[in-house]
Formats: sequence, structure tokens, C-alpha cells
Amino acid sequence: MVFVAPMPPGLAEPVREVLECARRAVPNMDAVLKHARDAWHMALDMPRLERAAAGHVLILALHRAGRLEDVCKVATEVLPVLREYADAPFGAAAYSEALRCATVAAAETGRFTEALALATELHEYVQLRELEDERPSALSLLGVAFDRSGDPWQAARILRRAAAEARCRGGDRARVLALNNLAVILLSQYDLFREAGEAR
Repeated sequence: MVFVAPMPPGLAEPVREVLECARRAVPNMDAVLKHARDAWHMALDMPRLERAAAGHVLILALHRAGRLEDVCKVATEVLPVLREYADAPFGAAAYSEALRCATVAAAETGRFTEALALATELHEYVQLRELEDERPSALSLLGVAFDRSGDPWQAARILRRAAAEARCRGGDRARVLALNNLAVILLSQYDLFREAGEAR
């Protein structure tokens, strides 16, 4: 587990200390989750910056621990606060990280409309801020969301674009992810055509 977003400046010391404990506790996920929950409960009565920082760490910790239902619940409280800091150095990374986790959690727990909305929000955010290196992975996540929402043809189109963009930017991980997701979707389409007697 890696925390990409930096700790925001001006964070209240009690919350900062607990969040630092959470970061240092990796890879002990039980300890990470305990510290993340402690920081979140502590931050509920504090200014919104503390809530944004603590919520971001809690979403990542829950996601890494496979607590996807909890990710969906916490995201409804955390994402509105993180949006307020989306243009700040801390907020940009934290917002995109939290959106990715929330999208995957929504897709994996059957909240397909929510997953598509979150993936679209992430893609639009990456486009708006011209975060070119993040475009392939954002597109890949959008493609997966379309597939889970019942539109594999749109998903395949988006994932082809994600793979092409990753190739141009030298992003091997993003390219492999896009190609892997594309292969799964194309195989699923083939099975549908075969069952209908239309496979070629």
C-alpha cells in the first residue's frame, strides 16, 4: 500500500500524528485501519481540511483491506470534502486516489450507476487538469464502469483508446491493465455471440 498524496500543510497536530502512524504502519493493515479510523473520528469535529486528509487515508485503507462496502459508505461523506481541495497540491492526488477507490468499490458491490458516475467524474477531472499521465488509467476505469453498467461495446471502445494512449506515453502498467480489461470484455462479447449462434 502506497500513499501518493502528500500530507497537507497546516493540518492540526493531533490528526497529523495519527495519520503519520497510519502511514508508518504499512503493511500491517489492521494497524493502518485502526489509525485511519481514529483519525477520521477525531476529524469529524474539526475543520474540513482535517476531514479531507483523514477521509482520504481511511478510503485507501478500507480499499486495500477489501472493505468495499465500507468504502462506498465513507466515500459519500469524504468525496464532497475532497472536491473542495481538488485544485490544491494535496487535494489533486488525494481526490483522484479516493475517486479510483470509490469507483472500484461501487463496481464490485453492484452499484453500477454510481460506479459509472464516479468514473466519469474522474475522467473529466483528469481532462480538466490536463493530467496526461493519468489519462490511460482513468479511461481504463471508465471502460470497466461501462462494462459493469451493461454496455460492453462502449467499454471496448474506451479501453482500446486507453491502451493506445498508454502506449504513446510509455505507461506499461496502464497499458497492460487496459489490454487485460479489454481482453476480458472481448471474450465476454464472443461468448454472447456464440450463445446466439453468431460467433465468427
